[in-house]
Amino acid sequence: MSWRLRCRRGCEAMKSLDRLPDLPGIICRQPDKSGHYTTLGIGGHVAMSVQAFTPSALIAALRILKSEEIAHVVIGGGSNTVFPEQAPELVLVVNRTRGIRRVAADRIAVQSGESTLNVMAWCASSGVAGLEFLAGIPGSMGGAVVVNAGAFGRDMSACFIQAQSLDSKGNEASIQPAECSFQYRDSALKRGESVLMEITLAVEPSDPEVVRQRIRRNFEYRRKNHPGRGSRTAGCFFKNPGRDKAGSAGRLIDSAGLRGLRRSGLEISSQHANFISNRGGARMTDLQAFVQHIITVVMQKHGVRLEREVLFVTPDGKWY
Repeated sequence: MSWRLRCRRGCEAMKSLDRLPDLPGIICRQPDKSGHYTTLGIGGHVAMSVQAFTPSALIAALRILKSEEIAHVVIGGGSNTVFPEQAPELVLVVNRTRGIRRVAADRIAVQSGESTLNVMAWCASSGVAGLEFLAGIPGSMGGAVVVNAGAFGRDMSACFIQAQSLDSKGNEASIQPAECSFQYRDSALKRGESVLMEITLAVEPSDPEVVRQRIRRNFEYRRKNHPGRGSRTAGCFFKNPGRDKAGSAGRLIDSAGLRGLRRSGLEISSQHANFISNRGGARMTDLQAFVQHIITVVMQKHGVRLEREVLFVTPDGKWY
């Protein structure tokens, strides 16, 4: 290997890492750029990327990394995520697991790496209702649970039943709703070390055409009101303040005169002010300064302190 990692077992750990590319269902690149795997496209060099395409491959890779105490972070679709310019000792694990199955008339099981887009297509063709609010929300189903993604008055906490996971020691476990402490765009899973595997969700049987129309309507709303697919964004950047805080985050940013602001390769969308686009070349430090400027101006204008939905990653793999 042309790079070095600080880890507990030195050469023994390096031998373990050498095994990763040989695991079935794994693609490794070393070094790699984290920005290639996020919707915002911000992030520089990491020691290695590990794409896992099956649950067994994901488990095997994570057990090696955990047992050798190698700094790593797991992402799915890469929305809501920003990486630093340099993380030379960090291994980026990309969860590419796929699969959706019906386990009962009112329940489905979804692999955590499955995209929300694929789930919408499956629900429409299978006549499964209850998840239409996810239409147009980027990312993976695992990420949607972790951040308690939602829209149109509904979120993941309303349909989450349980999830199989891998804990901090690499042991398989089951996570129940009470352990998640779901809140608005938040959960205890953000601050834990468990990695979700298969997720069980509550759904309702329905007419496929009815489901298809709801999904189409939600997609159309987002197409008209949110930046287009050609824009590199992380989704809605800030949480909406409480109902007593004078409106949504987008409205507060807009009325503070910031809509369309450009700086350091970044832009507040002219279509929806709660979206920040990477127009090219922006780094995490640029984004941090840009975000702080938005927070400061909105606080000065409205007396409301905005909170990020989007998570930043430290060079050693910690989320904040």
